Amino acid sequence: MGLGERTVTSWDNMKKIFLKKYQTYCRPRDSKEGVFRMTQQEDESLEEYLEIFSCNLQKSKKHSLKLDTIHTIFLKGIRDEYLDILNVMGKGDISNLPFNEIAELCQKYSRGR
Repeated sequence: MGLGERTVTSWDNMKKIFLKKYQTYCRPRDSKEGVFRMTQQEDESLEEYLEIFSCNLQKSKKHSLKLDTIHTIFLKGIRDEYLDILNVMGKGDISNLPFNEIAELCQKYSRGR
């Protein structure tokens, strides 16, 4: 829905766009340590990173981690330039915010671009 008008011009084009967005969800991950090693990729928006992080957390055996641990792991994986932007948006150090508020900031920034 966020692709914009005339972004998809053929079925092959649609397949490429779809697979680029969702293929990483289907790749098997090391369920024990995968969540701890996750980092935001260079071409990944904050919202995409959040989606993939949440999906991998659910697929892993670590989904019962304490919320503050999940919070720390997620922040550790965000690229530095985005972390600076989120700190400005959050009016200070976002590491003090609850995880759901950080997730909202990630979505707002990604959708605002």
